[in-house]
Amino acid sequence: MGKGDFDILWKRYGVIAELANRAKDIPTQLSKTKLQKLIFLLQEIYGVDCGYDFNFYIYGPFCSQLDADLSILDYWGGVKINPVEFGYDISIGERNEVLREKARDFLSENSDNIERLVNKFGGYTAKDLELISTIIYVMHTEKDTSKDDLLQIVQSIKPRFSKEEILDKISLLENENLIQFA
Repeated sequence: MGKGDFDILWKRYGVIAELANRAKDIPTQLSKTKLQKLIFLLQEIYGVDCGYDFNFYIYGPFCSQLDADLSILDYWGGVKINPVEFGYDISIGERNEVLREKARDFLSENSDNIERLVNKFGGYTAKDLELISTIIYVMHTEKDTSKDDLLQIVQSIKPRFSKEEILDKISLLENENLIQFA
C-alpha cells in the first residue's frame, strides 16, 4: 500500500467517525442503513469523494466496503455498534476523536458539506433516506429522466412506498434544487 491508499482509508474512517460524532445531536437513530444513505448523499449531492462505490441493493444504494469499514471502526473503538430492537445504533466510541484527528484535513476541507448534509438529512429516518437516496440514484443513472418517468421507475423498484410518498420526496429534492428535470 502506498501513502495515497492510507489517505483514502483515513478519509473513509474519518467520515464515519465524524458522522457518528454528529449523530449525538440529531433526533433519530444512526443505524447502519442510515449511515450508508448519508454517505451516499454526501458523495452524490455534495460531491465529497469519500472513496466509496455504491451499488443498488434491497434498501437502496449500498457499499459493502463501507459496511466493512464500519466493522473495523467498531473493533478499533472509533464507533460503537449496538444491537437494538430493529437493527443497530451507531454511536461514538472511546477512540472516535483519535480517528477524526487522523482525517482532520479531509474533514476540515469538507466541513461545510458535512454540516449541510447533517442539517438537511440527519433528522430523517432510515426509511425516508432509503427513498431519497433511491431517487438520487435513479436520477444519476437515468439521465434526462422526466418527473413521471422517475416516479414510475422508483415505484417499480420500491413498491412499498406509495405514489404520494415518492412524489413528496421528489418535490422536496426538486424544491431544494438537489434534482432537476429537463
